[in-house]
Parts: sequence; C-alpha cells; structure tokens
Amino acid sequence: MARRRTGWARIEAIWHLRGATVDRPVKDWLIRESCEGSLIDFYVADIAAETGDLAGALTAAGADDADDAVVDGAGWILVGMCDGMAPSCSMVGFPDAEIVLTAYVRRVLARSPTLSRLFKLAFVDDFLHGGQAEHAPWSDRLPGLRALYRRALSSPYAHQAIAKGLRDPEWADRTKALGEHLGLLDGD
Repeated sequence: MARRRTGWARIEAIWHLRGATVDRPVKDWLIRESCEGSLIDFYVADIAAETGDLAGALTAAGADDADDAVVDGAGWILVGMCDGMAPSCSMVGFPDAEIVLTAYVRRVLARSPTLSRLFKLAFVDDFLHGGQAEHAPWSDRLPGLRALYRRALSSPYAHQAIAKGLRDPEWADRTKALGEHLGLLDGD
C-alpha cells in the first residue's frame, strides 16, 4: 500500500510496518525506494532501516556487488536518520548505527564517484561532527567513524566526484560550495 501512496498517506502506511516481520520484497522496497530525498524521509527512515534490515543489506555476503539502488536508497535513509532538523534524530538511538555507517561509506567508495553520493557522505559527516552524535550510546566509537568519513571526503573518490560536478553547469555552483566546504577547492 505504501508504494501507491504519497505524502502523509505514504508515511502512515510505512508507520504500520514498524516492528513488523516482512518478506524480502518488502525489505528490498524499504531499502531501495521508501526514502527518496524528500521531507518525508525523516519520518520513516528509521522504519526503513530497522524493518528493511539496512545493516543486513549493506553487510551481506556479496554486498560489494550490491546494485546501485541499494547504495542510493541507503544514502537517503542515512540522510533521513541523521537530519538534525528532524523531529528526532533517529541515528542517535539506532542499535546498528556503527555497522550501517561503516558499511555505507565502504560501499560508496567501492563504486564510481557521483556527486549525489558525495553530498550524502558530507551530510553524514556533518552529523558525526555535530552535537547530537555525542549523545549516542555508540559515541565511544565516534572518533573512528569520524576519521573514516573524513578519509572518504578527502579521498580520490571525493576529488573525482567534485571534478565531475564542476563540469556540469547545473551542478557547478553547488559542487564548488561543497568542494570548498570539504577543503578540496580554494575559495577563490
């Protein structure tokens, strides 16, 4: 039902999946398509992560070969769960946070660089360096996660994604701002 709904009707349909045992096609949909980069995401991202088994999707044998839809869906889920403007930042209390955050950055870096994925990595990095993450039950492992994301954001992957974005007139200004924010470009 959630697939056919939009807006609040979609949110309410997904809310009914909290804690449910669902079959593989529903899990796949939750991971790949339930979060799509809209305001709705932070209302349902934690449900998608838990009920859809985001940790399992990112760490399963052969996950390095997982298709782009899994990685892209996971990125939107993480953005929704790390959104400090959301009514509640669900990543703070997420039991599999460290597993998911670690597996996600590794899956992204194993793929061709895209600006969209780089923006998601930067968003998660901002969360990791913000005040909310300090209060997470897993905050004792925060220094390692911060270091992992900082390495990713200064890696050849990041440089290649920025270079691609600067060549795209539609994305050039946002790419330049991100590159400057990450210290990959001079502010001139």
